[in-house]
Amino acid sequence: MRLRVLVAIALAARAGSGQAVTPLSCEAVVPPSDSGAGRFGRVAEGPAGRLAWTDGRPGQILVRDREGKVRTIGRQGGGPGEFERVGGLGWLGDTLWASDALVPRVTFFSDTGRLLRVATATPSVDWIPRPDGRLVGLGYISLGGPTWPPYLVFAQLPGELRRDTLKVFPSPPVEHYKLPPQNALNAQPFSFRTSASPSPSGSRFCSARPDGEATRVECIDDRGRSILNVSMRLDARPLTDAVYDSMIALFARGRGRTEQGMRDLIKRPRNLPAVMSLMIDPSETIWLQRSHSSEPIAHWTRLRRDGSVRDNLAFPRRYRILSPQENGFWAAQADNDGLETLYRCRLR
Repeated sequence: MRLRVLVAIALAARAGSGQAVTPLSCEAVVPPSDSGAGRFGRVAEGPAGRLAWTDGRPGQILVRDREGKVRTIGRQGGGPGEFERVGGLGWLGDTLWASDALVPRVTFFSDTGRLLRVATATPSVDWIPRPDGRLVGLGYISLGGPTWPPYLVFAQLPGELRRDTLKVFPSPPVEHYKLPPQNALNAQPFSFRTSASPSPSGSRFCSARPDGEATRVECIDDRGRSILNVSMRLDARPLTDAVYDSMIALFARGRGRTEQGMRDLIKRPRNLPAVMSLMIDPSETIWLQRSHSSEPIAHWTRLRRDGSVRDNLAFPRRYRILSPQENGFWAAQADNDGLETLYRCRLR
C-alpha cells in the first residue's frame, strides 16, 4: 500500500538553546494499519521505488516492489528464508539482503520475495554484503566485569571459518553502580561512551568517543584503512532537571527502589555526553545525536566526510529516526494509541 500524506513542519519554534527547529516536509509511507502490533525497526530504500522494512512481526520483512505491490517474506525460525531476528536490511541493485541478528548469516531475496541464496559467517553480528562478495560487520566482544566493551569491525568471506578484524574502536572506562534489588552492576546512564555505526552499504565504519575535553571521530573503509581521525570540540549541552528527573523516575520503577535511592546512585554531571549515538547516511555524512531521548527537541550535528561540521539540525522528538538520508531521514511516529506510521521526511 502506498499512502501519501504530506505534513509540513514550519519554522515556528526554537529549541531550548535558541537553535531554530529545522523545517521538514514529511510524507506518510506506511500507515498504522500495516504496521502490525510492533514498532518499525529497519527500513531500506531500493532503486525504482522499491522499499523494505520491518514492523515488529517476528522474523518477517515487508517488501514493496517497483510496481508498488507489498509482500511479506520470511518467518521466525532457523531454516532458509527464516530469521530468528531480522538485523540489517539493504539492497544490492534490485536484490534485497537481510542479516539475522542472532544467526550469523545474510539471506538474499528478489524484490518479489523469492529466496535467492544464503551466505554464512561468524560471529553473530549484523553482517553487510559488499559488492566484491565479502561480508563486513560491526560487533563487540564482552570483556566481562564492569567494563564497556570495545567495538570491532570484522570482514569474512561467506562460508569460511577465518575472519579478519579490521579495526578495534576502543571504549573509555565507564563508571558502574549496583542497581537494587539484585545489585547488578549498571553503567552510569550519563557517561560518555563510544558510539559506532557502519554506513548502510558497509563502505565506511565510524566511531565517536571522549578524548579529554574533546570528541574523537574516527572512520575506516571496508578494508580497514583509516580515512578519518579527528579530535573536535562540540558545544556543551547542559543536563537539565527534566532530563535527569526522567531517568530517576525510569530507574525507580523497579521493585525495591525509591526515587531518593536512585538519586543517591545515579550521578548528575553538569553536561550531557557530547555524543549520544552515531549514524551514517548513504552519502557517508556522519550524524551525531547531541540530545537525550527524553528531550522535546532532538538535536543532531552532521559532519562531512572529512570530519568538518556540515550543519546542526533540530527536530521534534515525536519523530523516531530509523535511517538518516542525505537530505532527510526515515522515521516512525506513534499516535495516541501507540500505533506507528512510517514517514519519509525531507529537509526543506
